Amino acid sequence: MVGWLQVTPEGSEIKRADMRSEQPPEIDPIDSTLDHWRSLGICGQGDAGPAPLSWAELQSYASLSGGEKPAIFWETLRGMSVAYVNALNDKSPLSIAPINRGHNG
Repeated sequence: MVGWLQVTPEGSEIKRADMRSEQPPEIDPIDSTLDHWRSLGICGQGDAGPAPLSWAELQSYASLSGGEKPAIFWETLRGMSVAYVNALNDKSPLSIAPINRGHNG
């Protein structure tokens, strides 16, 4: 959801979060997940354009940052990056937020 909200749809000059008067969910001030995500660059760069952060990038960052975080922290960062890149490819201003989409399974 956070990644999806941060994208500016095609033909717009404002992020989805601002268009929808929504902001990313509140995160405990002690938890610096968004700060880490921004420090990592939000997404990587692939041959065809933006790509989700790779597990290798996350592992390198983890070892260099020196902070020990649980696996769910890294899975969350990876998920945010995947959602962000998917949202970059979905330029529709009428796009449905990932949290509101139906899931098969």
